[in-house]
Amino acid sequence: MTISDRTAFVAEINAKIAVYLDQARRALSGADVFDVTSVRALTALLPQMEPEVKAFRLPNAETSQELAFQMDLYGRQLRGLGKTLEQIRMMMLARRGELEFSRRHMSAVSRWTSAYQQTR
Repeated sequence: MTISDRTAFVAEINAKIAVYLDQARRALSGADVFDVTSVRALTALLPQMEPEVKAFRLPNAETSQELAFQMDLYGRQLRGLGKTLEQIRMMMLARRGELEFSRRHMSAVSRWTSAYQQTR
């Protein structure tokens, strides 16, 4: 694979990651949905980059400024994605707590309604 092919491949992966990163950030504000399908699609991209990352880190690796830029962008996006996914995880945990509270509340209302109907 030539340097230009490698650069194009990394740029394509970066573009896909950018879409998921944007989707995840919009999900934090409630403007989009970032679900298990998105996570799986994103997860499928990462192993594709493993050979490129290994090759790029070799001391005698053939590289170019554009490839170096794309690899740097890849690293920045992964760091941003890590932070964003952690925020989504916290949001989901908070939402789960809210749902659990609502479930308990509905259960208590149901029991109260049953008890009330038995007294009529």
